[in-house]
Amino acid sequence: MPGEHTHPTREALLDRLPASAREGFVAARAAFEQRDRAKASLGIRQAFDGVGFPERGDYPRFAIFEELTEDQRALATLVALDGGPFHYSAGMPARVDAAKRWAGLSEAGPLEQIVELDGRRVPVWRALQEGFASDDDTTPQVVGSLPVRAQLEVLAALPKAESDYALPPLDYHLWRMEVVAGLKEEGREWALSVLNAAAGGDPDDAPIPGADLAYFCLVRAKAPIDPAYDAHFPLGADVPDEIILECAKALPTARFEAAALSRLRREHGHYAIQKALMLLGEHDSEEIARFVVEKSENSAPHERKAERAKLAEIAKRAPGVAKVVGAVAPGPAPRALTVVSRLAPRREGDLTGIQAEQLIAAGKAWDGETLPVGRRLSLDENDEAAIGACLELVVLAENGAPVFDAWLYAGDSGTFFETGTTKIVAERIQFGIHVRGGKDPALEEALSEIRVSKAGLRSVEDVATATYAGSAVRAAKKAVRKKPSPKKAEPKKGGPKKAVGKKAVGKKAAPGKAIAKKAARPTAKKPASKKAAPTKPASKKAVSKKSRG
Repeated sequence: MPGEHTHPTREALLDRLPASAREGFVAARAAFEQRDRAKASLGIRQAFDGVGFPERGDYPRFAIFEELTEDQRALATLVALDGGPFHYSAGMPARVDAAKRWAGLSEAGPLEQIVELDGRRVPVWRALQEGFASDDDTTPQVVGSLPVRAQLEVLAALPKAESDYALPPLDYHLWRMEVVAGLKEEGREWALSVLNAAAGGDPDDAPIPGADLAYFCLVRAKAPIDPAYDAHFPLGADVPDEIILECAKALPTARFEAAALSRLRREHGHYAIQKALMLLGEHDSEEIARFVVEKSENSAPHERKAERAKLAEIAKRAPGVAKVVGAVAPGPAPRALTVVSRLAPRREGDLTGIQAEQLIAAGKAWDGETLPVGRRLSLDENDEAAIGACLELVVLAENGAPVFDAWLYAGDSGTFFETGTTKIVAERIQFGIHVRGGKDPALEEALSEIRVSKAGLRSVEDVATATYAGSAVRAAKKAVRKKPSPKKAEPKKGGPKKAVGKKAVGKKAAPGKAIAKKAARPTAKKPASKKAAPTKPASKKAVSKKSRG
């Protein structure tokens, strides 16, 4: 089982490989050292194919090392020890440290410890993968079958399961397991070992797996908590509010505020503000209130409005928060913009000349590409430039006169022009409004209220139809590019020009049959010449081969 076997020398491992696999590995290693990634990839794929290595597919994605054949284990050991070229189709971990633990070349971690599963003894990672193979997340059952300390170790390792063992994100289980809910003294020793190992490190540079869980274990054990551990106060976006509040009550107020602010500053803005507002609902803290005010300055206008409203509500019962809110200067009133008209273009003819120019400019602002209107209006989901599935032109007026033409697209994006021009005034990026030329809170808030109406959203049927058609067109182009050009025959002097006849493509496939057989298969390209295709058997065979390409 993992961690129990030793490994022979590199030369001995190479000798165990079949010739094809050995040649592929050696070539891959040489190409890797020369930074030729393409050749390295081809070589290592040849090596994996040469031993019939299990491929990474649906769950369970990885093989158990001990269940591999001798030559497969030899190659896997070489790959794990080498830390060089790797092919992601292989059914083994890609990360070197995980591959070594998987192959038993280094000490087993929590995910490699053994559990009972349906009468078999398998590593934890495999039990988790098999659970997903049946579309049933068995994480609670797998982890819950272990002793308490082992459960805590596995829960702390779950965030790494995604990168090490190609599992979906599982860390949401961390705080919802029965072992966590029922913790008392059991986690104390494990928690101290984790937090002491983390002491002196910078959580920003290298987050310690399970450190926030370890902190909570000490709280539950009612153990003294060294201030050095406060860098790991559990306040991440995924930590339940009740866990955070329980930890907050275990600390003196000043120490709690310092620990909370340290963690809040490391979190993403929106989540940090939401957690801070939650804390303010239970703890009247001027420092945390100031954090919310400062952080919300960078929020999208509609979010900032909601955050300030929530803070004002809390201030009614929290004097410290009220003091901070009272010191905030009122912002300018938003500009009063009204919608004059809406247009959801379906074809190029729906647009005036200036509107077409605006759409082209909006597309360039979005992805940096200057593309024709027809491409932007496309509904093809496989075309990254297509924005027609969610697209609307909204004309905005102020004091009764049109002032802005707003092109809204892609759900959370948009470009605002001075009306009737291609001068960009502002952009919407992931719902946030960015005014060109500097911040303008009044305009930002007004523009943030403008949304795409239902008329700007195309139906699922329309999008599916366009995507299907786009796939067929791309397949046709790909087939044409793959087709080799026939060599020109040099005509004999004075003889007939037989080479012309060879240029004709073989018999044209019936378009209806090609589409019926496979949706994405293109119809055969019509020959440039009207001459009949040659009827020699060899010619038919060549065309038949190309039609499968």
